[in-house]
Amino acid sequence: SVTFSVAIGLDYSRRAVNIILENETRKGKVDTVKGQFGFIDFACEENKKIFFHNSEIESGIDLRAGDEVEFYAQYNLKSG
Repeated sequence: SVTFSVAIGLDYSRRAVNIILENETRKGKVDTVKGQFGFIDFACEENKKIFFHNSEIESGIDLRAGDEVEFYAQYNLKSG
């Protein structure tokens, strides 16, 4: 299932934001980590990298390049 919020633009148009695919775990491998953020190679789509920020990682987990991870994806309309 999918959950989302509805945003209303200045022209009163409506669009979905904060789109979350619920209960759909994705798998990937950490590609790079730079300071407070990094990128995950998305196992299901070739050449697709997923951005993450350290604030989204469970407490006490230190991700490094090459680590295999499971995650839930949240899509950003600005970046896809």
